[in-house]
Amino acid sequence: MRKKFKNCTIQNVVWKDGLPRLSFEVLDENGETHAVSIQNWSVSDQIAALMEGIRERAILACGMTDIDIFRGQDGQAVIDWSPCSGTSFFYEFPFSELHKLLKGGPNHA
Repeated sequence: MRKKFKNCTIQNVVWKDGLPRLSFEVLDENGETHAVSIQNWSVSDQIAALMEGIRERAILACGMTDIDIFRGQDGQAVIDWSPCSGTSFFYEFPFSELHKLLKGGPNHA
């Protein structure tokens, strides 16, 4: 199953101390929220490098969940979240929304 959500925003960003775990919600254009968690030692570094144009993709995970973040063909940021085998959710949002995910960024809790 593949679902695509456009005009999304990122909200409720939380960085957990200890393990490098990032949790946030994606609000889609229908007003529904989707919880996403990422656990990787280089989460913030990969997202920063993506925003600076050094990386084309941030390749992340949380357990068996795969998360890729990249710039789509239309310049929008895309989170490709695969919570289980055979399932992908694509969340498209303005590239500037990625700032919210940086550790120490404007929504850092």
